[in-house]
Amino acid sequence: MVNLKDDFKDWLIKQGLSVYMLHSILSEKKMKRLLLFASVTVLFPLSASAQSDQSLYAKPIVNQVVEQPDMKKLYSDVFNIQDVNNDKFISENEFSYLVNAVDAEMNLTEQEKNDKKVHLLKTFAEVDTNKDNKLDRDEFRNFMVAETQFEAQDRLNTMSKIMNAPDPETEMEKRMEQSLAQLKKATEDMKKISPQDMADSLIDNISNSIIEENFFQMDKDKKGCTTKDEFVTYMRQYQKNQCEKLPDIFKEEYLMSEEELGNWFDSIDKKNENCLTKEEYAQGFLGDI
Repeated sequence: MVNLKDDFKDWLIKQGLSVYMLHSILSEKKMKRLLLFASVTVLFPLSASAQSDQSLYAKPIVNQVVEQPDMKKLYSDVFNIQDVNNDKFISENEFSYLVNAVDAEMNLTEQEKNDKKVHLLKTFAEVDTNKDNKLDRDEFRNFMVAETQFEAQDRLNTMSKIMNAPDPETEMEKRMEQSLAQLKKATEDMKKISPQDMADSLIDNISNSIIEENFFQMDKDKKGCTTKDEFVTYMRQYQKNQCEKLPDIFKEEYLMSEEELGNWFDSIDKKNENCLTKEEYAQGFLGDI
């Protein structure tokens, strides 16, 4: 069984922190886009007739934004983060992490969160053109573009309501105060978390995501357990995929033979019934790290 070195743990923590930093970049990118959409709406207020199809205004702007090199790289980076098992697809299980992340959006009401989750799942189904319940890079990019267009149109709707309010300046000031209050609360909450606790939480989240996705893929018939053959076949390919991300010094140590994987299965299949549960796999996976 593989025992990962302290150096690898440090490397993994850095990967976790890089995920955190990317989310910060995403937030910054999102704000830049929203400011762009807002400025266009302010400079060119929508007439009553145009408000029925504001996507005519949003889509040209979005198409320009998403074709920028930094945005293309951003979409690729997001894909790589969502693809936790590095199999070059975003499965419906991996996509569920993105959907559940909506719960962390403090500026949304519970109803708005539920509506957004429904919308995300609907968009997933629409961009999954071959209906295999997973997204390749092109399909995921189409998803991101569709969401950016949806976000743009939603922003245009909001700005249109503000500009058409009896007192637009007061309405804008009210909304800004609400946003600042939410930002202040989020900042205060962040201050309560130590850097080490944040790193530990990131590592836990990464590990849990990998465990969930791996077992989701291994448990072909979705009966809650996986056989030794299923385990060895999947884990062998999973480790090969993961080696693409690893520093060279760890690749030889990380990659296990089929025999080693079979022995690992036997050691964590506590009931010895050729039926490994997710709980047993999780204990074995975390114990190995």
